[in-house]
Amino acid sequence: MCPEHVQPHPTNVVVPTNTGFKIERAVTILQPPELLYAFWRNLENLPRFMRHLESVTLIDDTRSLWVTRGPAGATVEWEAEIIGEHPDQMIAWKSLEGSDVAIAGSVWFRPAPGGRGTEVRVILKY
Repeated sequence: MCPEHVQPHPTNVVVPTNTGFKIERAVTILQPPELLYAFWRNLENLPRFMRHLESVTLIDDTRSLWVTRGPAGATVEWEAEIIGEHPDQMIAWKSLEGSDVAIAGSVWFRPAPGGRGTEVRVILKY
């Protein structure tokens, strides 16, 4: 499955259509989708490779607190909730009301052509 065929839970859209900024990036990693999905699903791993993140702290199985460095060294934080997931394929999340920033995103794991690992595609809107 890919972004065109599976949509995260559509209720409570945090970033309205035609507003904000959208970023989409993909990279191929020489690992199987299930391994990369498990790494991402443990959200506390994300600051290991996302330089702007200071920390992600799990609150429960679907909610987490994110802390990042903003402009001029300011700290920006938000609480996020996983709003959709398909094991080994996709995780989608959004920030919750009252957060410093409105952000929604998803990460997709798809076998790369020719058995060359996994294409990891991240889509963020804030």
